[in-house]
Amino acid sequence: MKLHKGFLLLALGVLVFFVACDPPGDNPTVAKRIFWAREDLQVPRRDLRCAAIADLAGSVVNVLENADFPLPWYGLRIDRTGAKLYWADGESFDKIIRANLDGSGRETIVNGAGIVAFCLDEPGRKLYWSEHNMIRRANLDGSDPEDVFEHPGLDVYFLAIDSRDEKIYFSELNHIYQLNMDGTGCVTLIESDVFFGLEFDAINRKLYWVRNAAEAQGFEQADPDGLNHLSIEIGENIKYFAIDPAGKIYFAVSGIMSDIIKRGNFDGTSIETLYTEEGQAEISGLALEFE
Repeated sequence: MKLHKGFLLLALGVLVFFVACDPPGDNPTVAKRIFWAREDLQVPRRDLRCAAIADLAGSVVNVLENADFPLPWYGLRIDRTGAKLYWADGESFDKIIRANLDGSGRETIVNGAGIVAFCLDEPGRKLYWSEHNMIRRANLDGSDPEDVFEHPGLDVYFLAIDSRDEKIYFSELNHIYQLNMDGTGCVTLIESDVFFGLEFDAINRKLYWVRNAAEAQGFEQADPDGLNHLSIEIGENIKYFAIDPAGKIYFAVSGIMSDIIKRGNFDGTSIETLYTEEGQAEISGLALEFE
């Protein structure tokens, strides 16, 4: 698979990436729609899609249809307040893009080099991203950029934000770190490889991530201080995932011919197939829109 080969390049020192964040505030929310990018490998063509959670298979629409846009490497992120969809260029790794949820108003808001991870702090109305080993932030429209933290030696591949406690979580290949939002107090929390995403669930106060897909058959979970680390086995190699604080994890896996969107409980039970992409298609990124 093309994305998997890209990640092998990352392990060799080439840029790669993407990100994760909590929904706004710490109030309970309800997942309403799910967004994902799709690439048909036969035609070829690209579509940005969304569907209602209540009827995922029967409500799929193209937000961007057969469009020329860079695929996200890992995730799509939604600013619920501003009704905007964000993603980073997972091909040239040099920009962050946003658009309205109907696909209109597409614009590049950040330009740089080696942009791999990015994340939204919705309560603080800030955008965080990494450029090689530097964590940066700006307003959600990309204005007033500033440096936050430089990680010595190793590139930052994934980011997550705890807005309530003003903490940043980030990873390189083999560790997860915690950092204050002002760039101070960096500590190593967990020794673990992080290959596909790092999410912080602000409501249940948990970190989630996926280890090397060639080895892992599920996802990882831990407390914000790194304690109570659990490996949740589901018998699937997860490519992309999104967290619903109501107790569900949505994830994409590779089928025989097409990628499949599934859902399960946080304890790995009740796994169900929600949608299978037709044709020889690959999914790039998942994002939940909350009411």
